[in-house]
Amino acid sequence: MQKLSKLPLLFLCIASLMGLLLRWHQYAPVDGLVFPYWLHAHSHVMFLGWIMNALCIGYVHYFILPQQQVTYRILIIGLNALVAIMLVAFPLQGYAGFSIVISTLYTILAAFFGYKFLRDTKSRQQALAIGFARWSFIFYFIAALAPFAIGILSATGQGQTQAYYLAVYFFLHFLYNGAFTCGILSLVYQLLQIKGLELDEKSGQRFKFLLCFSCIPAYILSALWIQPSLFFNVTGFVVAILQLIAFYYFICSVKTLFTKESKRFLWSSRALLFVAIACFLLKLVLQLVSVFPTAAMLAYEVRYFVIAYLHLVLLGMLTFLLLFWYQEEFRVKALTRTGALFLIICFILSEGIMLLLPLLTTSIDLNFVLVLVSLGIFLGFWRFSIAFSRLSSIN
Repeated sequence: MQKLSKLPLLFLCIASLMGLLLRWHQYAPVDGLVFPYWLHAHSHVMFLGWIMNALCIGYVHYFILPQQQVTYRILIIGLNALVAIMLVAFPLQGYAGFSIVISTLYTILAAFFGYKFLRDTKSRQQALAIGFARWSFIFYFIAALAPFAIGILSATGQGQTQAYYLAVYFFLHFLYNGAFTCGILSLVYQLLQIKGLELDEKSGQRFKFLLCFSCIPAYILSALWIQPSLFFNVTGFVVAILQLIAFYYFICSVKTLFTKESKRFLWSSRALLFVAIACFLLKLVLQLVSVFPTAAMLAYEVRYFVIAYLHLVLLGMLTFLLLFWYQEEFRVKALTRTGALFLIICFILSEGIMLLLPLLTTSIDLNFVLVLVSLGIFLGFWRFSIAFSRLSSIN
């Protein structure tokens, strides 16, 4: 699996390079570049080529016996091939016939992967790490319903309707907050156990129950911008509180990370881990704030606020946790202390600039600064990937 583990990092670099291109396009429009098409490509490569890819490889690496891994390897290669085709199809046509077919094939193949994984791990589902991995596929199955609706709405000229955006947020919610969050927590918990850190199993199980139980009604928080009745705001408030309680149990379950025991990890790994945990908490706090109608409408209407939130989760929480896992699981120092600080600072600057852009009028062109910061993020990911590939080959 170590050889296959390099593929997600390749897609991470490609996705971040595409993100840089989109940032440049907003600063200095590129002739012939259709922004929505490239945005679809960027998001699919980031979601499927980077995060979903890394999770599937991690699941097989940890939870599938060597004699059972052949089929999974073939499936992973097939999933990677489909992402590579998406990388070409989406920039050329966006959501249209061919790209919809490829996305559908990917969903079917990933669903078969998930079904096989659930079947092969059924006897061990009570284990904390495997339990999270299994829940990640359940949420993926739910999220996978949305692209069909998104594709139909786009193909029929309803790409800017309320139904379209509700489908998009449905997909993002169950992918980000369900499949990806549970999946990465699975890998992190398993890694901590392998490293010999003492975990509070009882608190971990409570965390898993509350997080997974609250995930389905938490979709309400992504739909409050349509201004439903007060009942939905109150329900969203209760769900947001439940998730904050879940976070408390998460901290209790990994409390040894906040002692000298954490020094068994590389300094750069610890930095990524603690920033990711801080982003996790900030995400939950923002969810609580979003139950207030003014905040919900502001988040919907100001595009940069939405992007900043999505990047908070996708980069600050999910990607940083995966990079932490990569370094520690494969025992490769792919990121130095300086490299970690550089990447974290670029991420924080990116978030700050996106929050300031809609609010400030300044002589400084913040869009150009955002391009420079995005370049820094790309270079950080590229440096990590090159170092990982080189050093893991030596090891």
